[in-house]
Amino acid sequence: MAWNPRFAYLGIIIMLLLFVSYSYRVRILASVWHLRHGSMLMFRDYFVPVPANWYPESVGEENELLVRIDTDASGSHEDRNPHASILLFAGKQQEGSQISELFNREEAFLKNKGGKEITSRTFDMSGETVFCLGGDQIDSGGAYKVNPTSWHCKATGGLDIRLIGSQADLQQAWDLVAHIRKK
Repeated sequence: MAWNPRFAYLGIIIMLLLFVSYSYRVRILASVWHLRHGSMLMFRDYFVPVPANWYPESVGEENELLVRIDTDASGSHEDRNPHASILLFAGKQQEGSQISELFNREEAFLKNKGGKEITSRTFDMSGETVFCLGGDQIDSGGAYKVNPTSWHCKATGGLDIRLIGSQADLQQAWDLVAHIRKK
């Protein structure tokens, strides 16, 4: 039996397709998710917007992780930027005073550990008050070109949110969080 170059070409094409599909698997999974669910995630009693450039993934039984997939993180090690991510936890309902007291202790702890740019903000989400604390950069140990900024938010209705990302990505992350609505 003679060697047929068509089989070699077919093998090369299959290998290329496998490499490309593996390289872009998260983008492919995100596209499939958006085709099935649209642009809204139901998390507990909350409607969470999921723009096309974000990928949601269940983390455990009660948590959701949203990751921005269009952050330019390619290139050499020194040129990478952190992807923005939002982690949604199923917390318990708390009074605003309890959350405020918790965040006061958390702020004191962070400042004691050397946190420099710690700020707080509050906003309304469908009748619930959301308290947020953060703004300080996390040292990536040189893993990224820029160090990511971290925020922790808690809603009186029980939603617990952790945001992390570069300053450039945080605007869209905050826009997403600000448009979360109670069912």
